[in-house]
Amino acid sequence: MTPAMITACENAALNALSASSHRRTPMFMSGQAVPAATSIYVRFWVLPSPEVFQVGLGVDARSRNVGVLQADVYGPKDRGAGETGDIAFALAKAFTRLDIEAEAEGWVVCKDAGVQDLGDMDEEHKQMMR
Repeated sequence: MTPAMITACENAALNALSASSHRRTPMFMSGQAVPAATSIYVRFWVLPSPEVFQVGLGVDARSRNVGVLQADVYGPKDRGAGETGDIAFALAKAFTRLDIEAEAEGWVVCKDAGVQDLGDMDEEHKQMMR
């Protein structure tokens, strides 16, 4: 994935969260620090694959870039999956079969998204949307 594609995916995640009933939940991209007082938040990742597949011929040919979009939703330990699950499922619904335009570089096409409850980990409860 190109930097423009990654940025387009991050913007789509921010837009999806702000359009949901969880708009006040903060979202942090990979590498951003999470303030210590934050109890419920989302960490969004774009995990590009090193594989690039050419889908045309010539200098201006398009390529297929494979990767994974992941949102980790964290909440307080011992409070269960209620709110974190709601956030993860809202993001999964927003990303399922979503087409994201990446400027002049083409499209990021999302497939079906799923949610996995990873339970209590250290001091937090974690849900993962991919």
